[in-house]
Amino acid sequence: MNKSLQTVIVIPLTTSFKNWPTRVDILVQIINSQACIEHIRSISKKRFVEKIGVVSDIEMADIRKHLNAVFVE
Repeated sequence: MNKSLQTVIVIPLTTSFKNWPTRVDILVQIINSQACIEHIRSISKKRFVEKIGVVSDIEMADIRKHLNAVFVE
């Protein structure tokens, strides 16, 4: 789906840690970060300059669990 669109849906990262149910701890380039589920948004592909890392399967499963809690329950 993302190939045909000029935008992608992203979850921003932060190094400002909060103990919130919408935050997921992840590691990016050896830096501890949090994915901010509460700030999910769509942005233009043109804004991407470089790839900074890849989320592990375990981290992605945790993000999906939190997304499901926010949007389904």
